[in-house]
Order: sequence, then structure tokens, then C-alpha cells
Amino acid sequence: MASSVTEVFRHHPELFDKEASDFFRRNGSPFDFPNLRLVKSVDESKTLNYIKGTAIIIAGSGMCTGGRIKHHLAYNISRRESTILFVGYQAADTLGREIVGGAKEVRILGRKHRVKAKIVQMGGFSAHADRDELVKWLSGFQTPPSNCLSPTASRGQLCPSPT
Repeated sequence: MASSVTEVFRHHPELFDKEASDFFRRNGSPFDFPNLRLVKSVDESKTLNYIKGTAIIIAGSGMCTGGRIKHHLAYNISRRESTILFVGYQAADTLGREIVGGAKEVRILGRKHRVKAKIVQMGGFSAHADRDELVKWLSGFQTPPSNCLSPTASRGQLCPSPT
């Protein structure tokens, strides 16, 4: 899916906001650099696990709960020469959180794997809006949505009506 979305961005620069357009004009496209290879099929993705030498695999993690990332982790998490870099939040009770939390061993695809790879987590790259961004977004409505969840309310409690 990420490969398909990247292709949409590559072929439709007219959809960029001013900041992105200015960035691309100054720096060129981030989608075109030497040795970047977009992988679409599952079989093509599996071949990445047999690369000899240095490689960077960029994969949407989805908290490492499913998809191709699990295969990449299974092949690399026990390799001391590997680094697994997380660039976003990992929710509680997910494989991703287990790994960034310092687990010495994790279960991936039904098998236990010792964590020997270097694990690194960088904050600040979440694709999700935080509370302040959501409040700013909501404040732009002439008439606020009638059913929203308050960031301070109990689970499932509706926002109070504006006074």
C-alpha cells in the first residue's frame, strides 16, 4: 500500500501544499534517489530477507502486529549487526512495544526469537494528530460536530455542549 501511495505522490505534485511544493522545488523529489527500490509483491518483499551486505528496509510497522514487517523482524531481530529503528509510537500490548520496551525474547510468527539487534526509537514522527492538533482542527468548525470524544472525558463520554 505504501508503494502505491508513493506513486500517487510522485505523479501528482499539484496536490502538495505550499510548504511541500517549496521543499521539492529546492531539494528535488524524495522519491527519486539512487538505489531506492519500491517493493510491491509479497514475494519481492521476502527476497529482501536474503540481501547480503548493507540494506535499509523501510516498512510500515502497524505496531508490528501484522503484515510483511513480521517477516523482516523474524529474519533480522536476532542478528547483532542489524538495527531496527522505530520512528513512531508503539501502543501497549503490541509486538512493537515489547521490542522497544527492551524484551530479550519475542514471539514472531509462532516462534521465539532472541532480540540481538540494536533497537532504536525516534519520537516525533507520528502520523497521527495529537490532542492540541485535534483541538485546533475542531476549533475551525463554524458548527462543531455534535458527537465528538473529549480528550479529557471518560472512555465513550461525549463532549459537553458548548456554552
